[in-house]
Amino acid sequence: MSQAQLRTLAPRHAWHVLALIFLCAVAFFPGLDRHGVTNWQEAQRLIVAREMQARSRNTMASRSTLAGFKELLVPRSNGKPYLAKPPMIYWSQIGLANAMGQRVELWHLRAVVALAGLLGVLATYGAARELLRPHAPAERTPKSVVPSTGPLGIVVDAQFVDRAAFSSAAMLATGLLYVRSGRIGELDILLVPLCTTAIWAVARAWRTHQEQRRTNFGAVVIAMVATALATLTKDPAVMVVALAAYGGIALWIVFAPSGTLVDTAVVRRRGGSPLQALPEAGSGERPLTWTWAAAFGVPSVLVAASGIESPTDILGALIIGLFAALLGLMFSRVLWPLRFRALFVAFSRTHPVLVLGGAVVVRLAWGWAVASMIGTESTGALARQEVEDNVRLLVPEAPLNNLEAMSFGVGVGSVAAIVTLIALLRDRFWPSRSLAGWCVLIAWLVFIFAAFSVLGKGVQRYLTPMWPALAMLGGLGVAVALAQAQRSRWLRPTLVVAILSLAAGQGWWYGYGRESAADRSPRDLVAELQARNDVLMYRLFSLEFATPALDYYLDRHVEVVGDARVNDSMAGGGAWSIGKLIRNIRRTGRPAFVLVRTGRIPGEPNDAPTAIERLLAAGLVASEVPTTARFRIDKGRSDVRCFKLRLPKPEETDASSSTTGQTASPTR
Repeated sequence: MSQAQLRTLAPRHAWHVLALIFLCAVAFFPGLDRHGVTNWQEAQRLIVAREMQARSRNTMASRSTLAGFKELLVPRSNGKPYLAKPPMIYWSQIGLANAMGQRVELWHLRAVVALAGLLGVLATYGAARELLRPHAPAERTPKSVVPSTGPLGIVVDAQFVDRAAFSSAAMLATGLLYVRSGRIGELDILLVPLCTTAIWAVARAWRTHQEQRRTNFGAVVIAMVATALATLTKDPAVMVVALAAYGGIALWIVFAPSGTLVDTAVVRRRGGSPLQALPEAGSGERPLTWTWAAAFGVPSVLVAASGIESPTDILGALIIGLFAALLGLMFSRVLWPLRFRALFVAFSRTHPVLVLGGAVVVRLAWGWAVASMIGTESTGALARQEVEDNVRLLVPEAPLNNLEAMSFGVGVGSVAAIVTLIALLRDRFWPSRSLAGWCVLIAWLVFIFAAFSVLGKGVQRYLTPMWPALAMLGGLGVAVALAQAQRSRWLRPTLVVAILSLAAGQGWWYGYGRESAADRSPRDLVAELQARNDVLMYRLFSLEFATPALDYYLDRHVEVVGDARVNDSMAGGGAWSIGKLIRNIRRTGRPAFVLVRTGRIPGEPNDAPTAIERLLAAGLVASEVPTTARFRIDKGRSDVRCFKLRLPKPEETDASSSTTGQTASPTR
């Protein structure tokens, strides 16, 4: 690209960045802490960060600065190690709060995720410009170079790339699930800027290999640092970078058409030896390739079929088998000698061992530091519990849930991506050597979707690191459509209106409109109970449900009575039995105040006793504490009320069917 072209493009890029910042400011930042804590993930991140900060400050004051910093290594909930996730999300909250001289509050968490959403959009813009921009011919390449032609014969030039990159980032900035992650305290949004930057850097290193046949150590170091930070946010980050960045390199080399020029110089004259053309498949290679595909795909379908519970799950099992067959197909083709050499050379210059291995070493170092403080056995038990809670192999429902999330997760971008995918399949388009970076985008979508469909439960937020790729696919289609004069007349204004409407609408909803659902948060109920003189707040319990939102608003751990239906580490410790609660009331001589689900637990039989009926059957006397504020759990299906519990007086011998102040017969 000439200097004149660069001078022309620079102002355009600056305006693009400013426009994206404006969109994110509208969508992510209005009314950050106006709405109370409702999401379990958000509440858990708050109480863990607050406890880490308090322990660190107290230790620094009483012992030493070094000891205080060591406290920041071990996330804790109710004094117990909580290792469900690495500490980056907690460090981010604590760092922001400390910089402002404040204690960790809801505003700090939501500001952190909003900033991550903004940085993820900007990283997506930069990564899209890198991935979609054509690779220049390498040195000593024959002069007859095929022009960079995209789908439907569109020429991929600087204007095309700019349109695609800006459209991608703008659609991501207003994507429904992406904005949601940037407005509530889910740590998954932190993966987007970090993983996207790492993939961008690996793609830049691959470009240097393709164009200059050397290693771009600066890009490799950036990729290594970004991947390490992402891994300290969530363990699957290494998998995301590996499958998207290095999977994209492998995908292009494995499926590049015969005759494509590749670098296969392993040792001698690495930068000076001529490129070699990939040969046609041999007579025995094609049957072997499809045999490998069948060997991977058929068993996967059979295993996934064992978990089918509905007719739609059959499609999920077939999708899992298709991904396994693709893996087998790639594995067999990469064994073809020249393709294997080309892949080895590409990896030798993009350094997956440094990028991925460095991140793994950092993650293991943190685990070792934690184990040295709380013990190897405890660390191992918590790690095993996390794996058991999150990893589900070959669940046929998972790919269907993920497909549903993809259909709307990026808003306008999801719709554009679907249309683009159909157009690419009809056009039978496959990236040429000059568009090899597009294979990173394909791998980012296909391999990450496959991994979370094969290894996961189909949880929507797990796909958050994939949203930039889905937005890029949509942006690619928008750029193709804008290049066609007849369509661009109506497409551009329609896109502008849709994106601005989504930004304004979601900014208003998460900042102000969501207050219409304020009863999902215990904030108002706790505030009303605290204002009363007849409620002993230090004697407040929850019955048969656990939510860290109560711990956050009460600023202490709320003991759970009965089955909390989550593991002990998620509940902040083991639950009390009703018998233990009765003994506590008898020993202290003071009533207990218990937050009780008034209906039945979802999934229980209709004839099962309610929670309050179980308390009465245990011999307790219950009277409701009247409140105007409402608190609902079970996704808004169940009301929670506060009841005062005491032991019956000697003269109270008859049970009452009412739960509003009448007595139940004592337990003999």
